[in-house]
Amino acid sequence: MYSHIFDTLLLYFEQMSIEALLQYQKENNLNIIAMGAYSHNRFRSAIFGSFTTKMLLNSQVPLLLFR
Repeated sequence: MYSHIFDTLLLYFEQMSIEALLQYQKENNLNIIAMGAYSHNRFRSAIFGSFTTKMLLNSQVPLLLFR
């Protein structure tokens, strides 16, 4: 019937650095990362930078973004 089987893993990370998340992805050979996107206001993003934008620039696997 279906030719692909998907294994999923749901993790909730709070206050995790981009480097730690990308390292976790590499260590566990994840094929995709799903995450919420752009949840903070523009002022905060302008001062501190956007986590979502940094992930887009640094991730080596596809990102599935939810807004």
